[in-house]
Amino acid sequence: LRHVVKRIRQVQEILGRQLVLENPSSYVEFAASTMTEWEFIAAMAQESGCGILLDVNNIYVSSVNHGFDPVAYVDAIPFERVVYFHLAGHTRLSTHILDSHEGRVADPVIELFRHAAAKMRGNSVLLEWDEAIPAFPIVARELDRMRRALRSRVAAVA
Repeated sequence: LRHVVKRIRQVQEILGRQLVLENPSSYVEFAASTMTEWEFIAAMAQESGCGILLDVNNIYVSSVNHGFDPVAYVDAIPFERVVYFHLAGHTRLSTHILDSHEGRVADPVIELFRHAAAKMRGNSVLLEWDEAIPAFPIVARELDRMRRALRSRVAAVA
């Protein structure tokens, strides 16, 4: 953590701008860790001053691959550091999920996004669809699902 924070600060100082770093999707775990990924991401952002690109699909993918609670991950993130969100489709394999950016956003990812959206402050949301991109009406339906999730967040807060 100290090493990464030092490097982020150096780059931000050279560029004169805040970096925005994305949480990863992962397929294997470290043999030994002293903190969870979400604790690392939160501490990294707080200590370095960088922003977070919160990829909700990555959280879900990793949670299935490693058996942790994705809501606990979202709840641990310092939302004052979140700059924007990513949502994407994934591919279910025999024992793991692959962050493929293909296909529609899975319902559990939309639900996790709805939970995260309750904590957001007008952040932008990007739908990532990099493989087998369908006709525009299908993509537009996915965007409508995201809008409904955001509207339900607004209704719940009001």
